[in-house]
Amino acid sequence: AKGEIVIYYDADGNTKFFECLQDHAGDYDPNTSAVYWSQLKWGGRNMPPLDLRLQAGSYYSRRGMGLTYKE
Repeated sequence: AKGEIVIYYDADGNTKFFECLQDHAGDYDPNTSAVYWSQLKWGGRNMPPLDLRLQAGSYYSRRGMGLTYKE
């Protein structure tokens, strides 16, 4: 569904996070289908791999991604 976040692995085994831009995009490879998928960025760089620690209440933590911490 549009707006959902997925974890995707590229051909080299790198972990990437993508946001779905259109419903029914599951048949399209996120690495090659920018019309359907947008790779998530953090501070202008691609999102880091699975061990992602986010401040509680931040944009991505509210979407259920990563581990959260309190300052």
